[in-house]
Amino acid sequence: WRLEWHRNWIVRQRRDADACARATAISAVSVAHATTTLNMARQQRRAIERLKERAKRRYDLAARRHENTEMDALAGIRFTTGLQEGE
Repeated sequence: WRLEWHRNWIVRQRRDADACARATAISAVSVAHATTTLNMARQQRRAIERLKERAKRRYDLAARRHENTEMDALAGIRFTTGLQEGE
């Protein structure tokens, strides 16, 4: 009976080891899939950040140009007003 118990124990251990190996393989596939998904999301985030930075630079440039135009117009008005008043 003891020999039979040991054989059954060995069979059970092998079955458990095989189950663990299958679970490990499934987990490895899940990790690979999650890693791929993460890398794609990271690339998309970087692309969006670059687009956002470019849009901000374009906005800042347009705002500076508008401000310069307004300041030039104001300076022109002040200069013209000064000429008319005889300063």
